Amino acid sequence: MLIRKMYNQHRAPGRRGRSGSYLLEAFSLISASPPGEGIYSSVKGGTVRKDSRGSVIKEIYSLLLAEYGCQGWWPVTPPGGTVPEYSGGPVSERQRFEVCCGAVLTQNTSWKNASSAITNMIREGLLDPENIISVDLRRLARIIRPSGYYNVKAVKLQRIARFLAEKGDLTRKSILEVNGIGPETADSILLYAFGQLYFVIDSYTRRIFSRAGVIKGNEGYDSIRKLFEESIPRDITVYREYHSLIVEHAKRNCFKNNPSCPRCPLGRICLSRIESHPEGEL
Repeated sequence: MLIRKMYNQHRAPGRRGRSGSYLLEAFSLISASPPGEGIYSSVKGGTVRKDSRGSVIKEIYSLLLAEYGCQGWWPVTPPGGTVPEYSGGPVSERQRFEVCCGAVLTQNTSWKNASSAITNMIREGLLDPENIISVDLRRLARIIRPSGYYNVKAVKLQRIARFLAEKGDLTRKSILEVNGIGPETADSILLYAFGQLYFVIDSYTRRIFSRAGVIKGNEGYDSIRKLFEESIPRDITVYREYHSLIVEHAKRNCFKNNPSCPRCPLGRICLSRIESHPEGEL
């Protein structure tokens, strides 16, 4: 009941299930520069030109959405199921708590491993705050072993479960006070579980947008987060879709090593690709 109350108090305006066409319309007023124009010179000397970043951020969103389509994050387990599915995010109190657990379990590992740990938790009847609080830590660690760092994550799961069970209100400040919960995990919980408008910044965001010339890549977390929040519509579905599209692009094209530039949908506005290919070969 407490999780439902906090969700209703803090959820942002916006409807579930919006189509790709709606999300593209959110940026229909963008007048993008010709490919590469206004970006190349801005970072060539090692700086980023602030007046061009917002439009590039918007254009990248449109290109990624057109390439990959709606992602339907965060994956949650349907009633009676044991495996999380991409169905548009949580709609129940249990699913919102599942998102909180998933945000912890996916730290420093793939979603595949985190999903396996969630499946184990469901089968053991542990996808419930009170049950996690009361379970023996060693048993919990064994159950979530697929997620890696399971001893540490078992402690974190108990802390976040206790926080959700005891807190009468949920703010970014209060959740960041939970030991072991950093900005990325906190914003994932706030955005995907409780519908609060905080854009999630992860290593994929830094990789893609530093290569595109939008950021340097070494800025502070909140500096990059605020840049995105100031550049895109304050719409819960857009926030969720954009972050999930960034993850999808990093996994399918913009790899950490040897990125697949020839087939990249951002090729004509990505500074890294523009610099590495002579004019006319993009």
